[in-house]
Amino acid sequence: MKKIISKILIILIIFITMFECMYPSIVNAANDLEETLNATTNLLGGIVSIIYWIPRLQITGGAFILNKIMDGVASSERKN
Repeated sequence: MKKIISKILIILIIFITMFECMYPSIVNAANDLEETLNATTNLLGGIVSIIYWIPRLQITGGAFILNKIMDGVASSERKN
């Protein structure tokens, strides 16, 4: 009975030691994956921002022109 318990304990110690050696590499791999995903999402966010820059510029320019037209109409109303 002592031999069986000692074998189980030795096997348990070996597994714990193996897991402790593997754990840092698992954590590093997860951190590398997270950093890669963050960099990719930042890059894609920048690309989408550049793509939508032209429509935003058009809408902002249109609003500016419409504002100037409305100012002109309002000023001509005050004169009459």
